[in-house]
Amino acid sequence: MKSYHIILLTLLWTGAYAQEKGKPTFSVSGKILNAANVQLYLAEEKTVPGLMYKDSTFTDGAGHFSFSGTLVEPRLFNLRIKGKNRAAEIVKLFVGPNVTMALSGNADSLWRAKINGSREQELFESFASLYNKELSDFTSKAYKPYFAAKERKDSVAMLREGGIADRKVVDKFSDLVVAFVREHPSNAMSLELIEMVLKYNRIATADSLMRMVEKTPAGGYAMGKKIRENLNVLLRLKTGSMAPDFSQPDASGQSVNLMSLRGKYVLVDFWASWCAPCRAENPHLLKAYNKYKDDNFTVLSVSLDKDKRLWLKAVKEDQLPWIQLSDLKGFDNSAGKLYGITSVPSSFLIDPSGRIIALNLRGKALEEALEQEFNKKRK
Repeated sequence: MKSYHIILLTLLWTGAYAQEKGKPTFSVSGKILNAANVQLYLAEEKTVPGLMYKDSTFTDGAGHFSFSGTLVEPRLFNLRIKGKNRAAEIVKLFVGPNVTMALSGNADSLWRAKINGSREQELFESFASLYNKELSDFTSKAYKPYFAAKERKDSVAMLREGGIADRKVVDKFSDLVVAFVREHPSNAMSLELIEMVLKYNRIATADSLMRMVEKTPAGGYAMGKKIRENLNVLLRLKTGSMAPDFSQPDASGQSVNLMSLRGKYVLVDFWASWCAPCRAENPHLLKAYNKYKDDNFTVLSVSLDKDKRLWLKAVKEDQLPWIQLSDLKGFDNSAGKLYGITSVPSSFLIDPSGRIIALNLRGKALEEALEQEFNKKRK
């Protein structure tokens, strides 16, 4: 089960860059208690096109430190002490061009550090506060059935209830993001949140929000361009479009391509053994498969696992009889990239001509869609 209590916390080589003349500069300085004469690392949270800033420095005997450099647009950074990698020992900094930030904190709870000097940081912290207020009780209630199943050691119910709870929490999270972006479309924090929404397969929501952001300078940020690029891939794979062909190895290493199933209704299902919502969905897929396998329907599963043993163990545990494929590259899976997969589960229902007729069907929705298709054929 994914822990959505820490969505915001997880969202959120050494070598100093000289300040380049004419480019916007930034500085981050402060004092960290219990951190005398230690090495600090400041690095961007994620890789996006453009300058990837990474730097290090040493504190003095009282824990004072200072970083400075050039930055053309706001980016999310991690600040940590060498040798300390726990979440509580890392602080997220939203640094922007032409800002001077001041920090004060304790080495053992750096994530609680007080930070000022950045509007992006203020909004980052305000959303985190809103998230904790709005989602704390909601999340606890949503996961009660999961923990009840865990208490009685019912693994099947754990997968089912965990998946249901995950979807409820993501829906609630998406609602909070929509409200935030509508109020702050020009802020880089909105891009971070839209990326999260996109990873949770809320494609239409992400597209709608990006259209708001793209009316502001933030739409031209490197991260905004990257999100739009991913969105355009997903939007091209809408209902009515032809499904791109791909080839992947099966468990025995034999290559199987989607085109070989032309003439059948095929559900291309992207999943992973470690994905609780995916595992919760498998019983529904199995039910639909058994019901319609004699009516020209099959499933083609593509796993985003990296560990072959865990992948095949999950296939066996969930008793999945259809074709299973994976290149064992995780989210670098070639088919996953072709289909713009940023989160799992994701699925595409393809008709016998190779055309996409539905996306991301869950639970009974898959059976209903298939029944509707077969009813058309019977008339």
